[in-house]
This record gives sequence, C-alpha cells and structure tokens, in this order.
Amino acid sequence: MKRDDADTGDYGRLYSYEDEIQISSEETFTDMKDIENINSLDGEELNGEVIAANSAKEPSEEELNAVRPYVGKKFESQDEAYDFYNRFAGKAGFSIRWHSTNKSRVDPFEVIGRTFCCSCQGLRNRRSKPVEQRKRHQEDVRTDCKAVMMIKKRNDRWVVSGVVEEHNHKLVSTSKRHNLRSLRKISSSHKQQIVNFRLAGVKTNQLINYLEVENGGVKNIGFLPKDAIIYLSTKRKLELKHGDAQAVLDYFERQQMENPSFF
Repeated sequence: MKRDDADTGDYGRLYSYEDEIQISSEETFTDMKDIENINSLDGEELNGEVIAANSAKEPSEEELNAVRPYVGKKFESQDEAYDFYNRFAGKAGFSIRWHSTNKSRVDPFEVIGRTFCCSCQGLRNRRSKPVEQRKRHQEDVRTDCKAVMMIKKRNDRWVVSGVVEEHNHKLVSTSKRHNLRSLRKISSSHKQQIVNFRLAGVKTNQLINYLEVENGGVKNIGFLPKDAIIYLSTKRKLELKHGDAQAVLDYFERQQMENPSFF
C-alpha cells in the first residue's frame, strides 16, 4: 500500500474557492499578484541557485551532521522520524514528503515500514498537458530524484533502515529555503491572527506585511501569502459544509414535528 502526497498538491484547485471566502475583486488581484511574484519552489526557484559550498551563511558540516540521518537511528514515532528528516532537508536545501508504506501481511496488518522522499521524486503523469498548453507555464519539478529515508518498526520503535542522500537536481540556496513546502506551516496562533484580520477587513498581503515586521523578516513567518489564502478558503469550505448539513437536520426535525409519521 502506498501513500504519495504530491508536493505539487491541490493549491491551484483551492484558489477557485476564493469567492466563497468573500475576497473583494481588488484584494483577489493583489493577493494573486503576490503569489505570482513569489518564485515558487515548485518551479523556477527549485531549478535556480546551487548551494554555495563555501558560503558563510551555509550550515557547517557539524550542523548538518547533527541532523543527518543514518542507518540505525531510532525514533518513537513516524512523525518524529519525519520531523527529523525534514530538519535535515531544510538545512540541506530540499523539500520532503511522505511517500510509501509497508504493511504486515498478517492480522492486524499494521504499518511496519515507511519511506520519506525528496519532493522531486517520481515523474509527472504522461497524460498531463505539455508545458506550453498549461495556463501557468510552469516547468515540471519531478526529476525522479532517488533521495529517501526509510524506516522500519522494531520492538515498538522506528529505526532508519536506509538512506540515500544524492539528488539529481539543484538544491535551494539559504536565502530561499523558507519557501520550501515541507518547512512551511501555519501555527495555531497565526491561524487565529489570519481569521481575526480577515474579520476586521484586513487584506492578506497587509497581514503578511504586518507579520513580517512583527517576526523580523519574511523568513521567520513560517508560511507564504498563498498558504494563508488556502487556509482561509479551506476553512470557509468546511464551515459551509457544516452549515449545509445542519440545515438539512433542522429541516428534518421541523418535518417530524409537523408530521409525526414523517421518517
């Protein structure tokens, strides 16, 4: 059984729901323009700069070794293993994702193996449109990279069983690593801020500007403007679904009160 949470994700599809979160036409233009101006690591940025080995801003070999995965390292859970590999990826200059699982062949068929891979693993679907026919002329980022970290379950702990460090693509420079997908996460406090600012009528790009000042730079925020837009649209969708379900239940209850034979 495999799990392949593609890094390219469903971001483009979610943008179509912006009208549901009541973004004004002016704000939508501003936010989407900001998004287009971000050199997404799903495209140009990933194929941009190579890490400068002698750069003073690069992590030292000691810093890399402190988070470098190796065969035999143990973890208490899969999530702990993922977080460890993600820290190494962030310092090295690439993004990761959950790739595949191995399950026991006997009951209870539990997961006994997991593989985390570079986000450039695999190749784009052959049935996908060529670059020149896409609305957004974005180059393919899948390069069939083989970099992975594999773990296996042994005595209720997870042990690294294999590591491949070599990449077949250029890594990301330190100045752009905050854009890496696996490193971006909206904290609970930031989620509340996003919602509160939205209710106050503050535009998303203005919120990001505020957070940039408050956190001492865009690199310290932890997410990008498009992540905030996606969070708001997803939240709005869930609220709408909940509201629709509640409306149906209320209708059935009214019908039952008016007509005892209604079932």
